[in-house]
Amino acid sequence: MFIMEVPIWILAINAAFFGMFGGLFEPARDSLLPKIIQTEQLTRANSLIQGAIQVALFSGPLLAGLLISIINYHILLIFISLLLGIAGLGVLFIRVTHGTSMVKEQKDISFIKQLKEGFVYTWEKPLLRALFTITVITNLFISGPLMMGLPVFVEGVLKGNSLDYSFVQGGFTFGMIAGSIIISIININRNRGAYALYLIAFQGLGMLLFSQVQIIEIAIPVIILIGMLNPAINIPLISMVQTYTDRNKIGRVMSLIRTGSLGLIPLSYAITSFLLGIGIKINIIMAWSSLPLLVSVVILFVRFPIIRKADG
Repeated sequence: MFIMEVPIWILAINAAFFGMFGGLFEPARDSLLPKIIQTEQLTRANSLIQGAIQVALFSGPLLAGLLISIINYHILLIFISLLLGIAGLGVLFIRVTHGTSMVKEQKDISFIKQLKEGFVYTWEKPLLRALFTITVITNLFISGPLMMGLPVFVEGVLKGNSLDYSFVQGGFTFGMIAGSIIISIININRNRGAYALYLIAFQGLGMLLFSQVQIIEIAIPVIILIGMLNPAINIPLISMVQTYTDRNKIGRVMSLIRTGSLGLIPLSYAITSFLLGIGIKINIIMAWSSLPLLVSVVILFVRFPIIRKADG
């Protein structure tokens, strides 16, 4: 069978475009949702989307591995491209009738000016500024120590193997799926800001507890709990942003929020790598990363009372 090697630079370009368009997709999706969903159903709709994403992230690699063992990966990539194209065509059938004049006016404004207006708009709104701050804090102090440090923690602290890591990682994914389903069923529409702050503090305590665990049997239920708290915090916050942002600004605001969250993940990874490189143990890093979460909840609760009063 003829096998053609693909130069690494082609793969790099492909990955860059995939990441770039993925970055455009999420703010566009989140800004479209409040235009086609009733306000009181936003939390439930976001829960369903996040739950579907987690299921896809869990089942996708398994399905891909199965298909690659059956068919050629070139055919698989073409098939995936067709599925993405069909999904994109489906968006064309969504009709948003209101706000058409605003869209036409915004087309004449440069991208840089729109981005600047979005940042100014977000920073001038106390509630949006507080929500942006929460997003930055949670991603900075959780992403690296938890996601990057998890295999190191399983091997170095729990003294586990690859199977143990799969159980712990699977527990985190299961927790996120379960959390999304629970939030969808509850469909919280009141006191979402205060509720998110309490759960951030609870997540900080969960991280602190997880850092002290020594056996796999306790680590799995704790990581499931932390996974459940992740969508339980993010979904109400996203729904609040969609609820309290003007319709003609929501795309820019969601872009800033996504940039603030996704942009800090590599920084969190880098800080965690540096601390591990100078000899600090991962359980110590996890324990210390939980403290800023607890302190920030107190500061946000006092400094931004609008968070706990919103939806009241």
